[in-house]
Amino acid sequence: TTTTTTTTTTLPPTELITNGSFENYDGSPVASNSAQQFANSAVPGWTNQTLDESSERTIELWESGHRGVASVDGTHHLELNSTGLSSIYQDVTVSPGDEISWSFWHRGRPGPDTVKLSLGAPGSEVDIGEYTTTTSWTQYSGTYTVPDGVTTLRVRITHVSTSEFPGAGNLLDDIKI
Repeated sequence: TTTTTTTTTTLPPTELITNGSFENYDGSPVASNSAQQFANSAVPGWTNQTLDESSERTIELWESGHRGVASVDGTHHLELNSTGLSSIYQDVTVSPGDEISWSFWHRGRPGPDTVKLSLGAPGSEVDIGEYTTTTSWTQYSGTYTVPDGVTTLRVRITHVSTSEFPGAGNLLDDIKI
C-alpha cells in the first residue's frame, strides 16, 4: 500500500478589495452634508459603467450624513446610480480553487432598491444573487470558490431597480472580498 499525505495551509484573511469604503479619492474633499462626482480615475480600484458596459459613468461619493444617511464604515459611501443606471466593478488577483468570502452593505435611497452581485473572470462573471433593501443599511455576505483557470476575479455590483428615478438610488459601502 501507498500512503499519501496531504497538507493544507490556511492563510489568514487578506482583504483583496481596494478602497471598499470609498474613503480614498483624488480631488477636493466632499463637503459636509453633500455629495460629489469623480472621474473613475480619481477613485482608486473602482470603475463605474453604463449598464451595457459601453462607457464609463462618474462615481458619486456621499459624505456621511448627506440626506440623513450615515455611512456604515468611514465617512463616505457610494450612490451607484448617480447620473443614470450603472454597475461598478473592481478586478482582484486570485488563484483557482481559492475560497473567498464576500460582503457589502446596501441601502435603498428613499425606498426599496435592488442590486445584483456578479463574480467571475472579466467578461464572464456569473450572477451570485439579487439583493433588495429599503431605507436602512443591510449587509449581504457569502462565499465563492474561484473556478479553474481564473486568476483575475471581477467583482461587479449592478443596478437592477430603484424606487426613485433612474439617476438615483442603490447606496453601497464597505465592500469586501
